[in-house]
Amino acid sequence: MFNAKWIGRMMLVAAVSLTASSRSWADEYVHGYYRGNGTYVQPYFRSDPDGNPYNNYSYPGNLNPHTGEIAPGNPGTYLRNYYERQDGVRGNGSGDDGSDDTSGEE
Repeated sequence: MFNAKWIGRMMLVAAVSLTASSRSWADEYVHGYYRGNGTYVQPYFRSDPDGNPYNNYSYPGNLNPHTGEIAPGNPGTYLRNYYERQDGVRGNGSGDDGSDDTSGEE
C-alpha cells in the first residue's frame, strides 16, 4: 500500500515542519526600550529565557539565526559573568546574558 519512497518523503516533510516550527518556540521578541542612562536599545529577538546559558544566541560559538552571526568570546568568561549575574538576581531564570550590546543580538 505505501512504498518506501512515499514513507521517506513523509518523514522528511515531518522533520522539516517540526524543525521550522520549533525555532519560533525558542525565540522571544524584545521591544525597543530606553536604559536608565537614556540609551535606546533597538528591538531584537533573543533566545527563550529558560535559564540555560548554553542555548543563548550570545553564548560564544552559537549562531544567531536572525542575524546569521556567530557569537564571539570566551565560553569560560561568558559563563562566569552569567552565573555572577544570576547570583545577584537570584531565581530570575531569564537566560539573558546581561550584555550591554545594543546591536540587537543576543
